[in-house]
Amino acid sequence: MTKLTPRTESILLFIQDCHQDGFLPSFREVAEHFEITTPNGAAYHIRELRLRGYLWCYDKPTGIRLTKEGINYGNGRDHYG
Repeated sequence: MTKLTPRTESILLFIQDCHQDGFLPSFREVAEHFEITTPNGAAYHIRELRLRGYLWCYDKPTGIRLTKEGINYGNGRDHYG
């Protein structure tokens, strides 16, 4: 897999942490957490993660799911922006 940008990696680690806490964030929650101006900005990073095989997404903003690769990325590091 290709290297993630620091921002996209931070978003993946945030989603991992949410997953460990028993929920997965919506595009809007990702945008708010990272102070991204619009949910579309978050959607860009989420789309990148999906295209690289770390996420699987339903056709709705709350439909984020981690793939096996997404769960195992970074061995569960818990730092993000």
